[in-house]
Amino acid sequence: MLSEFNPLGLLEAGGYQKHDNDNFLGSLNLELEIAKGLIAKGLVGLDLSANHRFVRGLEVPFYSSETATIPNAYANKTRNTEDYNEKKYVLNTQFILDYNRTFKDVHKVSGLFGASNESYTRQANEIKKLYTDRDLGLPETETEIDPGSYNTPAQTQERSIYSLFGRAGYSFKDKYYGEVSFRYDGSSKFAEDFRWGFFPSVTGGWRLSEESFMSNYKSKVGDLKIRGSYGVLGNQNVDDYSYFTTYSVYTNSYGFNNNAVSGTGFAFGNSELRWEESANFNIGVDATLLQNKLYVSLDYFNKVTSNILLTPVVPTVFGGAVAKENAGEMRNRGWEATIGYHAKTGKVRHDFRLNLADAQNEVTDFGGNEQIDSNDQMSKVIREGTALGSYYGYKTDGLFQSYQEIENSALPIGATVQPGDVKYLDSYEDGVIDEKDRQILGNAFPRYTFGFNYDVKWKGFDLGMMVQGVGKRDMFLRGELVE
Repeated sequence: MLSEFNPLGLLEAGGYQKHDNDNFLGSLNLELEIAKGLIAKGLVGLDLSANHRFVRGLEVPFYSSETATIPNAYANKTRNTEDYNEKKYVLNTQFILDYNRTFKDVHKVSGLFGASNESYTRQANEIKKLYTDRDLGLPETETEIDPGSYNTPAQTQERSIYSLFGRAGYSFKDKYYGEVSFRYDGSSKFAEDFRWGFFPSVTGGWRLSEESFMSNYKSKVGDLKIRGSYGVLGNQNVDDYSYFTTYSVYTNSYGFNNNAVSGTGFAFGNSELRWEESANFNIGVDATLLQNKLYVSLDYFNKVTSNILLTPVVPTVFGGAVAKENAGEMRNRGWEATIGYHAKTGKVRHDFRLNLADAQNEVTDFGGNEQIDSNDQMSKVIREGTALGSYYGYKTDGLFQSYQEIENSALPIGATVQPGDVKYLDSYEDGVIDEKDRQILGNAFPRYTFGFNYDVKWKGFDLGMMVQGVGKRDMFLRGELVE
């Protein structure tokens, strides 16, 4: 690519950038034993960064020859001077009461209660000036303010989340154990009426091998434990201020009456945004066999996610952006199995571990609606009874072999088809290939995942090997790309 300016000359004389970045990361921890088994803990953490960037664009004269005395062109004629300042920090505070006691060597009691806050603040400003003094970069008579400049209020971002949390647990002879916990979180990303979410959980287990009627099993075979849990988690993955409708002013957006006129863009807010919730149920069995040489772990899980935070699809003629919304419910359920074996041959130790898992995703509620999102020749659909974001399109049915087959087949409207072209399935059975013939082609969720690990140790040396893969996964081919 040809240019009227010498790139080396621009690098040497066209200006410079100076950066000044300061970072501070620190924390303060306090711990006090109030009573036997009861400890109070306090934490304050700060992650602070301050960044400054100064840019000078110097005017560079270029000559047509070594003997020329008058420049034939100038680079960086605007002589820009830019000053950028940014400060951002994350402040984390926590207060916790932690209790742990064992009574009569058989009763283990634990509890925790705490409160925390995490706040993030960012402030920035940038002043850009054009046609500044050639030597000092200071304003002069012809200096202009670049419309891309902004002050601190235009680049201030703040968010915060307050939390109350607690946990209570009990264990008897390491035979029975149970625990309940909760979180109560309030996020500034949601409007006041929907800011707080309550997320409880409970877990329990029974170590059968500790029972008297299992003593023979424990001494000759190994351990056996049954466990289960149920809990709710929250997700606040939305942009800051999403519950406000915001407006942005753009300079020189269009022409009116032979003058450049500013324009306004907008992003609709959603004042009813709330926490996305995931309810997780898990039940499992852990067992060791062959005097603890072989261990097996089996799990079944069922996760239901409700009030899913999704960005709605709107026509391009809408002219603005829209916030996410709480739409629909989906379920992920499946199983996982882990098998391991410990062996020893002489002074060499061997560890084998095999992991198998499978999960299925399904949209269980979308209000009876469906949402199709198309991008770069690929379409995805959200529809009840199918996986979230399933591939959506026309299913092929081989290639046309003759003109007679073409005459007797359903064809796309307006298309000229010849032998050797792709034949599409008329799933709607109306004699025409159109949008009604589109169907679910698959989804990107992996099925039948597996992994194998082998570790060997000998006299301080160790060697490990890992193999992992996916047994089934649908992929969408787009030319040279694979989604």
